[in-house]
Amino acid sequence: MTIDSDLEFWSAYNLSEAIISMDPGYISAGDYDLRPDTLSVLLDIADPLISTTMPDDIRGFSRFSDTGPDIGAYERQVGEISTK
Repeated sequence: MTIDSDLEFWSAYNLSEAIISMDPGYISAGDYDLRPDTLSVLLDIADPLISTTMPDDIRGFSRFSDTGPDIGAYERQVGEISTK
């Protein structure tokens, strides 16, 4: 894949409202616990159509078990707390 084709791929997405400048709200980023916390801006805003290509998170939890899929590798699970 070339850089040009990468740019072409991403140009199809409207990133004008991207949340890249906000604190994502991980449980404990300092301890490398990158699961979304209860107030994370990542919760329930992933594109459901794209999420159907990977309906489960990295741990095997469904992305469709609550209001909507979360952005990132981890889907927030009710009652999750830091393991530290």
